[in-house]
Amino acid sequence: MMTNENAAILIIGDEILKGRVQDCNSVYLTKQLFEMGIKTERIVTVPDRVEVIGESVRGLAKQFDYVITTGGVGPTHDDVTFSGIASGMERHLTADVRMVEYLVKAGLDRTQARESRMANIPTGAEVVKEDIATGKYVWNVCM
Repeated sequence: MMTNENAAILIIGDEILKGRVQDCNSVYLTKQLFEMGIKTERIVTVPDRVEVIGESVRGLAKQFDYVITTGGVGPTHDDVTFSGIASGMERHLTADVRMVEYLVKAGLDRTQARESRMANIPTGAEVVKEDIATGKYVWNVCM
């Protein structure tokens, strides 16, 4: 049963725009949202640029009940997703305790973990650890 809620999906990554990686996340997310009764009304792909991510998040958040971002987060040189989201939502980045602990367990020392782009999330965001069928897990950052 459809609700009146709507969503936009923001795909972040130069690798998508250069054709190096194919987006599969938006198809999966659209199906999941549909099953929850939420209509996906927009899918946007943007490059790994803080200002573009920020402008996109800010604009989409004004128009849609949910904005889901995908791609861009990882231990790479162009990982600016959280910086862009924080900018767009007028938030600061802060080290999340759970993410720091995860990175320490993965082999980083505590200082490296605290300074990692993966551990610094927008203030007010919540990290949700979700187990998936493969026995692995996914970290979701929700605002």
